[in-house]
Formats: sequence, C-alpha cells, structure tokens
Amino acid sequence: MSGQKPGYGDIIRKAKETETQQVSEPVKPKADMSETQLEPSQPKEKDVNLTIAVPLSLRQHWVGEAKKRGLTIKDIVTEALIAKFGKP
Repeated sequence: MSGQKPGYGDIIRKAKETETQQVSEPVKPKADMSETQLEPSQPKEKDVNLTIAVPLSLRQHWVGEAKKRGLTIKDIVTEALIAKFGKP
C-alpha cells in the first residue's frame, strides 16, 4: 500500500496478529449469582430493578473490570449486599 489509508481488512489483520501475540488464560465465567443464592427447595423470586446513580467513568471502569473477570455488575452488587447485610 503506497500512501493509501489502511482498509478494514488491514486493521482486522493487524488486530488478529496482536491478539495472537498476547496469550492469556481464558476467563471462566462464574455462575449467575441468582442461581447459586437460592436453596433447591426455594422457588425463584421475580427479579426487580435496583437503580443507583454513579458517575459514568466509574460505571465504565467497573463494567470493564467485571467483564475481564467473567462477571456481571449484578453478580458483584448482589454478592456485596449479601456480604454486608446477609439474606432474609
């Protein structure tokens, strides 16, 4: 390519080359917390929303870190609230 902008194919090839060079252990997804919290004899309750306002930059950071670990924000918040206040 003489003086041309790189095309999508070039960008994808370069990304794949970089990806193959960075070998890391795959993250094993953790089981959904709602499944592991309930006893087998308990019926599953309907999920409801829990809304809190947080700065966008923090939310983006937390979501990224959670994805790296194979978790969801729901898993993390649920685990923290149970650790802090316990179960009913």
